[in-house]
Amino acid sequence: MNTQTQSGSLIDMVISTLHLSDYAPEQQEELLDRFSAILFEDLMARFVLRMTSSSRTEFYSLLDHDISEKKLMLFIENNVPDVDEATREALQDFTQEVSELGEHEVH
Repeated sequence: MNTQTQSGSLIDMVISTLHLSDYAPEQQEELLDRFSAILFEDLMARFVLRMTSSSRTEFYSLLDHDISEKKLMLFIENNVPDVDEATREALQDFTQEVSELGEHEVH
């Protein structure tokens, strides 16, 4: 999965659908940061729900320590069944929600 290309097209879709280009660059960045945080939280929740009880305990323990993003992602890849499917589901749901928001005027 080419996440860099996907995230670029996802960002473009959010900007276009919600007409974020109408906003100042600082506001665009703030809004994109908020959407990214929402998507990240959704992804983490989906991952945790797919983990075994022991993996979940270990995951929470890792979060209590200052670990690198690389180590966290490696743990997730090794302990979340169907991590790619969970990611696809989250992106599809997020895309749908953004599309629905775009149907309403956000201004």
